[in-house]
Order: sequence, then structure tokens, then C-alpha cells
Amino acid sequence: MGYNVKNGQACRLTLAPTQRLTINEASMNRKKKLYQIHQKRLKAAKAKGNAKNKVGYISKAERAKIEEAKDSEEVSVEQE
Repeated sequence: MGYNVKNGQACRLTLAPTQRLTINEASMNRKKKLYQIHQKRLKAAKAKGNAKNKVGYISKAERAKIEEAKDSEEVSVEQE
């Protein structure tokens, strides 16, 4: 059985007799949910352990400064 929220209050869902879950189905749903929670935690742990390869954001002005510095280095090397 599940719960439904109406007007900020939880109320129990009613199922028709043909929609009732058997004991086996209910236990399978519980096992499935536990498995999903376990997989979610494993995924989070793996993500936390892996280092990020993504470079942080560099603004357009900062990129222009970097490019200008590279150009000035190349010009000074060519003049020598």
C-alpha cells in the first residue's frame, strides 16, 4: 500500500481487490527498492573517489590575457 498527499495531509491509497499486491510482489518491490538505494550509494561513492578532470570556468577577459601573454612570449623568442 502507498500513501497519497492531499491538501498537505497523507492519506492511505485504497486499491480495488484486483489491484492488491500479493506477499511475493510486495517483498520483490521492497528488494528492488533496497537494491536501487544500494546502487545509488555505490554510484555516489565512486563519483566522490574519482578526481574531476574538468577545468574550471575561465572568463573571456582572462582568456584574452592568457592569449596575449603567449603572443608576447612568442614575439620575444623570435626577436632573440
